[in-house]
Amino acid sequence: MLYIFLLDRKEKGRDWRETVPAFFGIDFNHQPERARRVYDSHLARANWLMNVPSFALMYRMTPYL
Repeated sequence: MLYIFLLDRKEKGRDWRETVPAFFGIDFNHQPERARRVYDSHLARANWLMNVPSFALMYRMTPYL
């Protein structure tokens, strides 16, 4: 579900600095490089998963769950 939430927040234009503390517990003000690296790597994985048919289907069905 983490990847679905990341994609959803990105699609809605949410700032990545809001997402990092909420999902990964990293304080952007104290560890900005780590925060960005963690966010970018997880978002890249989420985007890659969109190429997996079962994940892409689940992502599209999320509003109905």
